[in-house]
Amino acid sequence: MFKRLIFFVPFSVISLMAVSASYEDYSDIVPGQLIVQVVSGTKIKDLCREMNILSAERVFPHLRFPNLGSKLERIYLLCFSPFINLEFLKSKCKNHPNVEVAEFNIIRFSQNSKLLPNDPKFEQQWNLPIISTLEAWEIETGDPKVVIAVVDTGVFYTHPDLSSQVWENMDEIPENKIDDDSNGYTDDVLGWDFTDGDNDPADLTGHGTHVFGIIGAKVNNAIGISGIARNCKVMALRAGTSLDSGGTGLQDSKSSAAIVYAVDNGAKIINMSWGSDRNSFVLQDAINYAHARGVLLVAAGGNNMNSEVIFPAGYRKVIAVGSTGMDGKRFYQSNFGSGIDIAAPGAQIISTHINGKYRLLSGTSMATAHVAGIAGLVFSKRINLTHEEVRDILVSTATPIPDSPEFLGAGQINAKRALLTSSSMQARILSPETRTGSNISIDIIGHAGGFKFKEWQLFYGISEEPNQWIPISPPSSRQKFRETLATWSTAGMSEGVYTIRLESRSHDKKALHDHTVVHVDHSAPQIHNLKIGNWILGSQRLKVVTWSTDDFTTDILYTRDIGKKFNPIMESSLSREHIFWLPSKANQFYIQSQNSADLKTINDNIGKFHQTPTIQPTIVKSNFLKRPTGIPTLHLANFVTDFDRDGLLEIVGQPIGNDLTKNVQIYEENQLVYTIPLNFTPLQVGDANQNGLIEILGNDGNRIFLIECLTPDGYPEKIIWESEIIEIARVEDLNGDGTQEIVGANNYSGLILIWSKNGRGFFDQVATIQNETDGVNAVKDFAIADFDANGQIEIMVGDSDGDLLVYELFGEFNFRLKWHSKMNIKDAYQLAVGDLTGDGIPEFVVGGEVDEPDLPSIASRWKFQVFTAASSNYRPIWSQEVLPYQRNGNSLTISNVDGDIDNELVIIANPGLYIFDQNGDSMWYHSIVQTPQVVTGDIDHNGLNEVYVNSQNGLVAFEFTTTASKSNKPSLKPVPIGTPPKMIAAEFLGFDQVAVIFDTRMDDSTSDIQNYSLRTQEKPKGIKPRTIIQDQMDRRAILTFPAGTFMPEVTYEIHVSKIKDLDHDRIDPKHASQVFTVPPTPDPVIDLRQVIVYPNPVRSSEFHKGIIVFDFVPSGATIEIYSVNGELVEILRVEPNDSGRKEWYLLS
Repeated sequence: MFKRLIFFVPFSVISLMAVSASYEDYSDIVPGQLIVQVVSGTKIKDLCREMNILSAERVFPHLRFPNLGSKLERIYLLCFSPFINLEFLKSKCKNHPNVEVAEFNIIRFSQNSKLLPNDPKFEQQWNLPIISTLEAWEIETGDPKVVIAVVDTGVFYTHPDLSSQVWENMDEIPENKIDDDSNGYTDDVLGWDFTDGDNDPADLTGHGTHVFGIIGAKVNNAIGISGIARNCKVMALRAGTSLDSGGTGLQDSKSSAAIVYAVDNGAKIINMSWGSDRNSFVLQDAINYAHARGVLLVAAGGNNMNSEVIFPAGYRKVIAVGSTGMDGKRFYQSNFGSGIDIAAPGAQIISTHINGKYRLLSGTSMATAHVAGIAGLVFSKRINLTHEEVRDILVSTATPIPDSPEFLGAGQINAKRALLTSSSMQARILSPETRTGSNISIDIIGHAGGFKFKEWQLFYGISEEPNQWIPISPPSSRQKFRETLATWSTAGMSEGVYTIRLESRSHDKKALHDHTVVHVDHSAPQIHNLKIGNWILGSQRLKVVTWSTDDFTTDILYTRDIGKKFNPIMESSLSREHIFWLPSKANQFYIQSQNSADLKTINDNIGKFHQTPTIQPTIVKSNFLKRPTGIPTLHLANFVTDFDRDGLLEIVGQPIGNDLTKNVQIYEENQLVYTIPLNFTPLQVGDANQNGLIEILGNDGNRIFLIECLTPDGYPEKIIWESEIIEIARVEDLNGDGTQEIVGANNYSGLILIWSKNGRGFFDQVATIQNETDGVNAVKDFAIADFDANGQIEIMVGDSDGDLLVYELFGEFNFRLKWHSKMNIKDAYQLAVGDLTGDGIPEFVVGGEVDEPDLPSIASRWKFQVFTAASSNYRPIWSQEVLPYQRNGNSLTISNVDGDIDNELVIIANPGLYIFDQNGDSMWYHSIVQTPQVVTGDIDHNGLNEVYVNSQNGLVAFEFTTTASKSNKPSLKPVPIGTPPKMIAAEFLGFDQVAVIFDTRMDDSTSDIQNYSLRTQEKPKGIKPRTIIQDQMDRRAILTFPAGTFMPEVTYEIHVSKIKDLDHDRIDPKHASQVFTVPPTPDPVIDLRQVIVYPNPVRSSEFHKGIIVFDFVPSGATIEIYSVNGELVEILRVEPNDSGRKEWYLLS
C-alpha cells in the first residue's frame, strides 16, 4: 500500500520554441549528418574536437582491397546535433584544410514508393534515422493485427496525430452499459482506466501520450511526427496517477491488472515505461501470465545514472531498455550495467502531448517505446514468430557500443537489421531470476544455440558492472534449450552482488551475451528501526509497524489477539523496506525476515513479543456543521478584521484557480465589498505601525510589502514599506513597545532580517540572525512568542532539513540561539503558536514531511509535534503522523473552536481538515481542498469561532454545535441490506495460477491473500496464494500459488471467506467454495504423419519466397534444421500458441 512508484522523465519539458529547424528545405537528408572525405593523414579525433562533432565513423570500415580504394578509406560519416544548421556546417567543412569533400547524407527512395513522411516535425526526429527506421520502413510499416499495449498514464486519444491509431475493441458496443464481449469490462471500446476503474483511459499528465506517439503516431498526415510502427494499433491502458513530486506513479495492483487485460485482449507487445527498485511478486506474476501466453514485454531500465536493477525491467522475461543520445552512446541519465538488455534513443525525443500539443522529453521511458515499436514491425513482418524469437532477433541485431565505458547490453537497436534477420543465435538465461540469493549453489538454466552457433560458456563477475569475467564452465558446443547449463557453487564465495554471464559464440567470431544479477549471502538478514506508528488517513486511524532490513527480504508478520494463536501475514514483494497494518484491537506480534538465500531472522522481542494497544479505528464526523459561504476558494490572510469599522468582520483572500482575476478580494457577510487592484498573496492583517490604519502584509513574488488603508474606515490602497531581499515575513511586537516589527527571511543567504519603526514612522533594518546549521536552511514561516514566560520574546523557525531553532531577544534587538534540535522531517515549514496546555504559556507546533533514510519510499506523510518549554529547553508533548503528504495547500492554527475554556489545534493536511482537543485527541475530520491558510473567527457574532477552509464548492465555514451528538463513539457501520455476493466459478489457468470469478463487483478485501484457501484431501487446512491480481472490474481475482502446488488430474477446492462486495455485503457462505480439476499433462509427440513442409523446392534467391513452412505440427514437437554438411543450424520448438505452424526464413 502507498507504494509509489515514480515516472522517468527526470527533467522539465524543453520548450519547442527553442528548437530551430534550420534545414527545413532539405527533407530528403538525414538530420545532423554529413559525409566527408578527409585529407590523407588527417587525425579524425582532432577534427571532431575542432568541429564539435558528436561521432565519426568510417563509411567503408572493412575494405577487402584497401590499396585499390585509398579514397574510400578517408570517407567518414560525421554526426552533429540534429538541431544544428547543417547548411552552415557543410560550408564550414568544405572550407576546412583537412576536408576535401563534404556532402549531405541523402536519403534515396525506390521510384514506386517515396517513404519519407510529410509530417512537418519529422525533421526533428533525429532518433529515427540513427536506428535505421527509414530503411526499415522500406521493408515493413506495421500490421493492424499486431497490437502494442501501452500501460502508462493513458493516452490523449483525441490528439489529431493519434486518434486513428488507437486500438478499438470492435466486439464492444459503445455506451450501452453491457459487457458485449464478456471480457469482464463494460464498454471498454478504447481500453480501460485502471486508476479510476472506468472505460476512459484519457491521459491527464502526458507521459503515456508521449510514449504512444513514439510507437504509433500517424504518418503522412501532414501534421506532427511519425510513429515507428505506423500501421500497428496501440492499446491505451491507464494505470498511472499524478504524484505531488510532479511525476507519475503506478500502483502494482493497477499495473498488474492492466497487463492481464492487455494479454486477454490480444496485445502482442506490452510497453512499460516505468519502474521501481522494489521487487513485487504480484507484478512478477502478471509478467509471468503475459509471457506464458506469448506476449513480448519491454520496460524502462531507469534514469538513476547507475547500475542498479529496477523492476519490471529486471525480470528475466522482460527486455530491459537503456537510453542513448544523439552520438549513439549512453545518454548520461540512463542506467547501465548487467540489468540492461538493449538500448535505444532517449535524449530530447519529440513526441505527442496532451491537448493536441508536442513536447521534448528524455529518459528510458522514451527509449522503451522505440524497442516496442520496432518489435511491432518484426511481428508484423513475421506474425508467427514467438516472443522469445523476436527478443533474440532484436538483441542479436543491435549495434554494439564499444566506446561506451558503461555496459548497455547488446547495444543500440537497429530496425533494418532486425527486419532482415530471419534467425539468430541465442544466449538466454531463464533462471536464476534477478536478485536471486544463494548460500551454497545456484542452478543456471537457459538457451544456448541457434544460427551459426559454435559454442557457449558461463562466466561470473563481481558487482552489477564487472570489469573481469571468471569462467564458471568450460566452452561447450552442445546446444541447449531450457536446460540446466551449470550448477554454480557459491559456498566459498564472498558475500555480495555478482553478475552471471552466458556467452554464445558463432563460427564467424561474433558473440552474444545475456546477464542476470544475483546475491551471494551466507548470513541471515538484520532487522533495523522497528517502529509502531499511529497514523491518520482521512477519518481512519491506522496502527502501523515498519522496519528496514540490510538485505532484500520477504517478511512475515505473525499477529494475534491477546491469548489467541498467531496468524501469518506475508509480504507480496522483495524489499529492504517493510510496512504492515495492524488490527485496531490490542495485539501481539513478531517478525520473520527471509532473504533471497532463504536465510531467516526472527524478531520476537526476546520472546516477549511486541505489544500494541487498542486504538479508536475512526474519527467522529459530528459536532461541527458545514455552512457554505458562496465565496470562491481563496488564499486567505491569517486573520479576519473590520476594515470599515461597521462592526462586521471581513475576510481577506486571493482567488485560487481563478483565471479571471488574482487581485486580492475583501468579503463582508459573504459579499464582495472591495477588490485591491494588485496581484499578491495576503499573509497577515494588522496595524504594524500602530497608527490606527490597518495594513495587509503581502507577497507578489518579487517583494514583500505592507499596503495600508488611507482612512481608519477604508480599505488598503497605499504601499508604505517593501523589501525585495526577503521571501517570507511576519509582523510581531518583539520588544514590547506597542509597535510591531517585521521579521523576514532571505533563503539565499540563510539570514533572518528584522525591521523596526523609527521616529519618523518608517521601518529601518535593525538586526540580522544567521542560521549556522549544516544543510539547506530555507525557512517559510516564523513562530513568535514568549514561549518560556521569562519576559523575553523568542523567534522559532524550522528549516528545510528539519532543524528547529529558537532565538531569544536580549538587549536592543540582539538575538542569541537559545535552543536547537532536529526532527526527523524535511521542510519543517508548518508552524503555529498558542496555549494548548491551559497554563497561559504558549506552545509551538511544527509540521513537515517524515524523513526516514532507511525507509525512503514508505508512505510519504506528515508529522506534527507540539513543543512546550521545560526549564531552558523545549520538549515534545504530542506527536501525530497524517497521510498523505502533499506539498501545497496546508496550514495550522491554534484557536478555541468549541466554546469551552481551552484551545484546539486545527490542522490542514491537504486534502483533510483535522481538529484535535487540548489532550491531543482527534475531535473531528472533514475532507477539503487546498487551504494555504486556515482562518478562525466569530464572523456571525454568536460566541463561537468558525473554521474557514476551501472546499470543492468554494470557501466554507465549519462551526461547533451543541445540538449535535457529542458521543466519542464512532458511528455504526452501515448494515448490509443487499444480496450477498457469490463465487460462481474457479478455473485453473496453468503456471500455478487459478482464476476465481464472482457475480458482482468486489471491494479491496478480494486482494487479501488471508481470505483464500486452496484445499485437497491431503491438505485440508489449505494453502494460501502468493499474490492476487484483481481485474475484470473487480469481478475476477487471479491467484498465484507457490511453484509446484498443482498436480495433474487432481481435484482442488478453493474457499473464500471475509470478502465483501462494494455494498459491504459479505460473501454468501453457501457460494464461497468452488472445485476444479487440473488437466492431464499432454502426451509426448509420437505421431508426425500429418506434418507437411512447403514450398518444395525452395528458391532461396527470391527473398519473398525463401520461407519454409512446417504445418500441422503437434505442440511440443522439435524441428531441427541441418546444413548439407551436417551442421545443426537451428532448433525450432512448436509452442501451443503457434497453432501447429512454424516458419523458417532462409538467408539470401
